[in-house]
Amino acid sequence: MAHDYRDTPSASSKIEIRIGGTFEEILGASDMSWDGFKRAIREPNYLSRATKPQKPGQPSLGSVKGKVLYDPNDSVHKFIRDKILTTAAYANAHLDQIKITYADGFDVPATATVEGFISDFSQESGEVETGSWTANFEFPVDSVIEFTDGSPAE
Repeated sequence: MAHDYRDTPSASSKIEIRIGGTFEEILGASDMSWDGFKRAIREPNYLSRATKPQKPGQPSLGSVKGKVLYDPNDSVHKFIRDKILTTAAYANAHLDQIKITYADGFDVPATATVEGFISDFSQESGEVETGSWTANFEFPVDSVIEFTDGSPAE
């Protein structure tokens, strides 16, 4: 039995990537996470103190990671796959934007739009019954463009 994208665990959330001037959904995305979104800790060395102070350091925006039911014919999946094949100079000059839409139950859900680049799109065969493939993706985040709060029905 073939998968329907609504079968995926993150079906009420979605992730999109900007292609040209519009955001296109990465269909079949599941198991999404935003790993490493944290602030580093500086540990200054004050030898005259009895305790070791800790100060806030630079924020690390981490990486957005997930899995998709891979379709080698899907235009968005092909776009992501082909971004891996570009040169480092091109990738650096043409960073990507992704938008995460959270399943918060609001009529207009909360979103996060971030900029970075595709660093991983590893593919593997999956289910024996369907012969379907999956792809793991990783998107290291360079900067946050916007966080938008969700809003309930009026």
